[in-house]
Amino acid sequence: MTNKTKSVAAIPLFAGALLLAGVCGVSGCEQKEKVFELDAPGVEVDVEKSKRDGAVDVDVDG
Repeated sequence: MTNKTKSVAAIPLFAGALLLAGVCGVSGCEQKEKVFELDAPGVEVDVEKSKRDGAVDVDVDG
């Protein structure tokens, strides 16, 4: 592929990513902030807080 072909092929990918980001922003995708994260052998703990309503989500894997 030539450089021109590569740049033309990247346009739909960039447009799709931009569209997805715009839809997510308009539709109100839940925004969370990571409060705590623990990665240890055999266990993983994530605590996230919703920026919209303050709800706390605790996820434990392991």
